[in-house]
Amino acid sequence: MLILKIVFKVQGSKFLWSILFLLIYTTSCSDKAKDKLPIVLGLNDNWQYRQADKSDWKPAVVPGTVHMAEQLSSEQDPFKLDNESAWQWIENEDWEYQIQFVVGKDIRSKEVVELHFEGLDTYSEIFLNGSLLLSTNNMFRTWVVDCKEFLISDTNRLRIYFHSPVQRAKELYAELDYELPEGSRAMTRKAAFQYGWDFGPRFVTSGIWRPVILKAWDKATITDLHIIQNEVLHENATLTAVFEIESTGELDVDVSISSAEIFTNDSFHLEEGTNECRLNFEIENPNLWWPNGLGEAFLYHFKGKIKIGERLIDSVSQKTGIRTIELISMKDSLGSNFYFLVNGEKVFMKGANYIPQNILSLDVSGEQYEKLISDVKEANMNMLRVWGGGIYENDKFYKLCDRKGILVWQDFMFANNMYPGDKNFLHNIKMEAIDNIKRLRNHPCIALWCGNNEIDEAWHNWGWQDEHSEDQKEELWNNYTSIFHELLPQLVMEYADSSAYWSSSPKYGRGDSRSQYEGDSHYWGVWHDAEPFKNYEIKVPRFMSEFGFQSFPGPSTLKMYMSSEDGTIDAEMLKAHQKHSRGFGLIDEYMDRSYLPTGDFTSKRYVSQLLQAEGIKLAIEAHRRAKPNCMGSLYWQLNDCWPAISWSSIDYTGQWKALHYFVKKAFEEVSVSAVYDGKKLVTYVISDKLIQTKGTLSLKLWDITGNIVEEISAEIEISGNGFIRHHDEVINKALLKYDLRWHVLEMMVEEGGVLIAQNIKYFHPPAGMYIPAPQLNIITVEVDSGYLIQISTDVLAKNVYLSIEAEGRFTDNYFDILPKQTVQIIFETEDEVDQFLDKLEIIILSDTNVQYGSVTQYTDY
Repeated sequence: MLILKIVFKVQGSKFLWSILFLLIYTTSCSDKAKDKLPIVLGLNDNWQYRQADKSDWKPAVVPGTVHMAEQLSSEQDPFKLDNESAWQWIENEDWEYQIQFVVGKDIRSKEVVELHFEGLDTYSEIFLNGSLLLSTNNMFRTWVVDCKEFLISDTNRLRIYFHSPVQRAKELYAELDYELPEGSRAMTRKAAFQYGWDFGPRFVTSGIWRPVILKAWDKATITDLHIIQNEVLHENATLTAVFEIESTGELDVDVSISSAEIFTNDSFHLEEGTNECRLNFEIENPNLWWPNGLGEAFLYHFKGKIKIGERLIDSVSQKTGIRTIELISMKDSLGSNFYFLVNGEKVFMKGANYIPQNILSLDVSGEQYEKLISDVKEANMNMLRVWGGGIYENDKFYKLCDRKGILVWQDFMFANNMYPGDKNFLHNIKMEAIDNIKRLRNHPCIALWCGNNEIDEAWHNWGWQDEHSEDQKEELWNNYTSIFHELLPQLVMEYADSSAYWSSSPKYGRGDSRSQYEGDSHYWGVWHDAEPFKNYEIKVPRFMSEFGFQSFPGPSTLKMYMSSEDGTIDAEMLKAHQKHSRGFGLIDEYMDRSYLPTGDFTSKRYVSQLLQAEGIKLAIEAHRRAKPNCMGSLYWQLNDCWPAISWSSIDYTGQWKALHYFVKKAFEEVSVSAVYDGKKLVTYVISDKLIQTKGTLSLKLWDITGNIVEEISAEIEISGNGFIRHHDEVINKALLKYDLRWHVLEMMVEEGGVLIAQNIKYFHPPAGMYIPAPQLNIITVEVDSGYLIQISTDVLAKNVYLSIEAEGRFTDNYFDILPKQTVQIIFETEDEVDQFLDKLEIIILSDTNVQYGSVTQYTDY
């Protein structure tokens, strides 16, 4: 098949028309001449847009949004400085998109010609050559319409009119006789975070945010292929390929499913309309799909075909992994457990909460997805929670999670609001859920469907009921029940092989004592309630699905988006990128508890990242020590949707904060940590390996000048997926003997002489320790992957931070070096950096305040 694109411009009365000719023909071929496959064309180039009451059309990016188009046409960046408010007028306006195209006779001669709109945000009317094809009201749905009768042989004009989502929602909201907690945004099936959140700006946009496709076909076409896993055993897996086939009339066809391992087919008689054809098959000794860290994320590549005689009329490909996954939530002696069984094994979930990567452009590049999910895997995570205030992610995201072994906790897109329950709204939700369940159900990464984010908690704990009459409260709760206890679980059961469903995250709010003993928990006592970090070791639930702390982004992000023309960081610009009303105050309050005052902003940015990283590390270690009573730790949040002071571990430009480096270590396959109550030290070694671990635990008590004052080693044996607690009287006596403001405990686990886990236990926060200024010795060597950096120190070097103005990443950062020890770090880069050592910049904690050289007072860690 050859596609020839010819673009030319014809002068109109007030603007230029862009005309796209699509000339398609099929070359003759003895075998292929028999095939009559659908023709699928992407209509994503040469779009134009305009404000509805304006005359001038401008080039538009599709997929994209109005905000993105306006950014390109104005050459201004709404993310920079304090520009946000200057872009918010867009939400109150109507907008139009148009494209002109010609289709050849081979398309028009097909029995069916359809337009597929994979994402329209949100309220729109679609016109083809002046005829109304369709009206839309949900950005999360796929819209398909037969357009054959409206196509012409000359130039076709496709126009989409977008209504202001804010104004339309106000009209719908006025019809209610009660208020909703977050107002009119609940009326619109649209990404909630666009309306502003405590991590991002308010950009309520419109536009064609996913691809537009023209599909022409004859006789029959495959609209869906679902691979159902009936039973999975080690010796064989029994599966069913379920084809959804649309037919223009009665038809006898041959349907087949094949892969490198199997082939099976059968004959079916199709009726006009939608048909379901099932093929059962088996795979012997299947390669199972495993989450990251437990085995290979093996994917099978299946191909489904339909033929009429020997003529192929349609085919589809589908990759999936064979695995079993169950959510176990049953009453036990503590309350009600919450854990996942994958291929029959209990798996401790290690990961983070994910939000969309760009609020302006929801369809980010494949390279951005690849980098982020690679960073997730590199940090030893095995689960991401796709948060309910964002979007059902693009296919690229789930394919990468499949390939890299990252399980997905998938929220439906409902967050922090009550919703209407009228017939039309429920039907809209139903179609949205069906579209997305069917789109995602073949992905082995999908572990759970969750109804919403924090709505149950908010209704019962946040005072949402106070302003409503008893009748209104009953109606609102009935609406909630209809959506989250009836409709969505029924659809998951019907369309997703009875996959796990959880109605709301968390099960109970932090104001309810049951949140520590039943289901999943969002613990925000640390941060929102200003509770001390040590409470992370006390408030340990059955599964922690949200907890977090803020920090400043990396220096290049600050420089790019929050600096004035002379390069200095501007306080007002920082304020514009801090969306939590108490954010700066809370960072300062916690910093004062644990660190000495910093003298400049560079030091404050650096210490804020240490504060965040140490706090979340403390929590993760507590969660892992509580295994199997606690079986998951998902911190808030992985990434940013714009440059911000936020809870993320990776900032908007992709820089790893200190937290991501700390998380990588805290989530390692085998971890070691310790708890000390002032009298007794207990060391924990936790293993996520499915096989037994035998090794040596070593404990060394160092003074900060490099003397080992006590050390022990012990042979240990950990069962598969288990842990041990170790108590040693020798170390305990030493801890009571020495001033722990001057001492640290090094913990190491070796297996077969290989170091598999290492950690350092500090007995006081930095403000309560004696931290001298070290003398660092640095050597750098150019290597294939970048630059090797070797660093040694005479005394304790706390939180060594490396930076350089070059593209790349350090394999470790913000790390500690014990006295008289040497570490090796690689700066991974494809660039050649002249005078690398001279350009390498280093900050250590003692640089931020000279008083670290003397013991000072502190409040509490």
